[in-house]
Amino acid sequence: MTQNSNVVSPSKTISAAIVESATHLESDSFSAERRALAILKKAPGQPEALVLLVSARRLANDLRGACDLLKEMTKVAPNLASTQYELGLLLRELGEDDASIAAFRRVVQSEPLHANGWRALGDVLSKETRTEARVTEAARTYAKYLELVAPGLEHLETASRAERSQPGTTENGLRQWLKVHPTDVVALKLLGNLYLRLSRHEQAEELLSKALELAPHFTEARWLLVGTFVYRGNWKMALSMTETLLDEDPDNCDYLDTKAHSLLQLCEFDAAAAAYESLLCQHPTAENWMSYGRTLKVLGRTDDAIAAYRRSLALKPRSGMAYWS
Repeated sequence: MTQNSNVVSPSKTISAAIVESATHLESDSFSAERRALAILKKAPGQPEALVLLVSARRLANDLRGACDLLKEMTKVAPNLASTQYELGLLLRELGEDDASIAAFRRVVQSEPLHANGWRALGDVLSKETRTEARVTEAARTYAKYLELVAPGLEHLETASRAERSQPGTTENGLRQWLKVHPTDVVALKLLGNLYLRLSRHEQAEELLSKALELAPHFTEARWLLVGTFVYRGNWKMALSMTETLLDEDPDNCDYLDTKAHSLLQLCEFDAAAAAYESLLCQHPTAENWMSYGRTLKVLGRTDDAIAAYRRSLALKPRSGMAYWS
């Protein structure tokens, strides 16, 4: 029974066999390796089985042994890109860069659309002594990689343009994308923005917060997250997030306006007035003068408020709200 547990049952699917074998990886790497080899005998070059095999050898601290095994496999089937790719990764890790380059070249020769193969080749070429020929080849290699991944970027751009007209289709498309690319912060931002437009603020906050955890300096995601707090009246969080944005862009009109408005909502009237004064130094618009006038009115500075309203009217004479104020 023990011996049979190390092989793949003929009736078992490859995917099921790999999942089952992976459960033994940590506790019994030898058994996992035997299972991986059995799968590869049935399905030469099966990518997940190759990863399982290498992982088992890695746990046994035998990368050289894994490399030798893959070399034997490539001798039998030299045109299997998956085997060459795993071999290239191992050779790169072992510091055998010339052999790694050769393996990755065979990958892209066998499968010209193998994006990861092109990128891995470019990485090793860039690491090598930077002769003019290597620099040129690395540049061409990276260009090919970017050409192959461009459709994925176009998918996101299309989703962004479709946000308003086809929210259901856009949501499904972005969710499917994120199942495969869960750390794609641009996709997280796009889906968060869609939920913000649909007033699904809690879901928007969840996605935008995740984007910021992954990329703390992602300005667009942080600004959209401020929007979720503003719409729900969470002025403390809106103010805190806006202060962070102002640290990087202290003259941004939208940030300054949101800071001042948040302070006003928090009844910090003196601070709000000071914030509006800073805003007016950079952006003396009719709307900003009117908001400043409202703040001064709350503070009981009636004459100053009247002067602010008049400044607003001078810039926008047909503003009924300024007259009313």
